[in-house]
Amino acid sequence: MLPLTSRAVRWTVALAIPTLAACSDDSAQPTGPALAAKLNANLAAGDVVIVTNASGGTGPGSLRGTLANIWTDGVIVRFDPSLEGDTITVDSTIVVHASLIIEGPKNKGITLNGGGRFRVIYLGESAELRNVTITGGYDPVIGGGIYARNGLYLYNSTVAFNSAPTAGGIYAHAAGIFNSTVARNTATQQGAGIYLAYLGYSGGSLSLYNSTVAQNGPAAGVQYSTATTPYESTILSNSIIANNGTPTKNCVGIHNVTYEGNNLANDPSCGPSDKVRVADAKLGTLAYRGGPAETIDFARESPALNAGITCFSNVDERYVTRDAKCDLGAFEFTDFTTVTLTIDANGSVDPATGSAVVTGTVKCSRDGDQFGVVVNAEQQKGTKVVQGIGVAGVSCTTTAKPWSTTLTPETGTFEVGSASVMVRTNDTNNWVTPATTSRSIKLARARR
Repeated sequence: MLPLTSRAVRWTVALAIPTLAACSDDSAQPTGPALAAKLNANLAAGDVVIVTNASGGTGPGSLRGTLANIWTDGVIVRFDPSLEGDTITVDSTIVVHASLIIEGPKNKGITLNGGGRFRVIYLGESAELRNVTITGGYDPVIGGGIYARNGLYLYNSTVAFNSAPTAGGIYAHAAGIFNSTVARNTATQQGAGIYLAYLGYSGGSLSLYNSTVAQNGPAAGVQYSTATTPYESTILSNSIIANNGTPTKNCVGIHNVTYEGNNLANDPSCGPSDKVRVADAKLGTLAYRGGPAETIDFARESPALNAGITCFSNVDERYVTRDAKCDLGAFEFTDFTTVTLTIDANGSVDPATGSAVVTGTVKCSRDGDQFGVVVNAEQQKGTKVVQGIGVAGVSCTTTAKPWSTTLTPETGTFEVGSASVMVRTNDTNNWVTPATTSRSIKLARARR
């Protein structure tokens, strides 16, 4: 197995399961004779093997051919740079014998496609997939996309458009899924997205960190086998499990759940309301938005925006930097409204009241956002300082619009002369980037 102790987070415990004989629900896969000739006998843990062509067969340099001959744990399988963004449509299921890492190119990834005829990949040992898309997989029984006989680690990857009666997307005894998307997979019986199975004397385990499981069906999005034990465990951390099942059913049979950060679902099946927020995630569609795989975005009004607490990674599935207020799920929202504020060089003073009128403009990168503009002014009068504050409400557009506010001094009165003014946005929505500006202005006597 991969060295679990190298991962300094608690999901290592959940996935530290022994390699046991196949369970009764294992789908038969070729594993090779017990004493098969190991063509890469000189490989050692940490060695890198390069796939050089996009063939779906077993010829030299193909992915299937390369993996068929690796029996050494800890080997890293990568792809020639010329294959970045390519699709490998397999002639038969990819079979992995050892506990290894398959790592697609970080920029555009690699797509492994079952062509609607075969399960895409069978993992005989715990293995790690990075920067890959698993799609077009089919199995007549179980595990259309990925069948992980023991453990699966999935990073910055997408499992989508796979099908089987049970476990359309992923079948595993234990799975750690990080910054990844499981979407649009089909199963009619159990676990359309992810299905966790009972293993001998222990239950299945799932660790879901900053990932999105959505739009799978008609079976539930995440489901455990009916056989449960005290050893079964789940970690949900800053993830979205939404819009799964017909009718809606996001989770079935999850037990011993540890909730970290915040999580979001559109039904109560994944946990109590104080642990999982139940709301419309306002998800978009599965599409390519950069990085190694397709992702699901969300509307700026989504409760996923800025809702993460201590997110697992400082980047999202696309390797886009997460900001200080990280978002839930695999996608980090970046389409924020930006605001440009200006202050006019001249203002006015009403000598009767000592109040001042300050004006300026506001402009936004999109139409329709409404918020306040807070204006602070300060005027030095000998050894004394006169201060005042005013507020203007704005409805922002992509063309500069005027704002104006009257500032009543807290003490004393404003007079003709110079004043320092600072303007800032206030009461903005989460998707509006706060803005501020300041300058010195001239206050003149107001005309009557």
